[in-house]
Amino acid sequence: MDPKLFKTFWESLGSLDDVRDTAKKYYPKITYETLMSIFLQKYQYRIRKKKPNVRSCVRRYLNGEDIISIAVSERFSPYILARFVVENYLRSSMDDTKDSISSKFLRKEITAYIRNPVKIEDERLRAEVQRCIEADLHCSPFKDNIRKLYLL
Repeated sequence: MDPKLFKTFWESLGSLDDVRDTAKKYYPKITYETLMSIFLQKYQYRIRKKKPNVRSCVRRYLNGEDIISIAVSERFSPYILARFVVENYLRSSMDDTKDSISSKFLRKEITAYIRNPVKIEDERLRAEVQRCIEADLHCSPFKDNIRKLYLL
């Protein structure tokens, strides 16, 4: 692909709607799959390079805003942001100070809560985590399940 054309797509693809509209415009020269690949590369790049202010995001959640709307405003993964909120929830619900919690233990607990939101006692957080898993088609375990289904 011409580097100038790639750069044009890279800059213009900000959402799945953009991918669909651009595919309609450039098909058959450029396929939907090609544009989707560029979009997913850009999404992963943005997630790796731009980490939101976690404290601010958690504060917004605690003030009543839902995780998905925070993620959208921060242009970040709802699933990964949900992990940050669950980490904050676990840290605040455990006894003693942060220093007494090993990071390895905490990571395992976060993963267990994210994989099985039923374990989360807080109803609002449980529902939010479930919605984030379903809404994030790029970073959540839901994505892996879809891949497994298509490979069968």
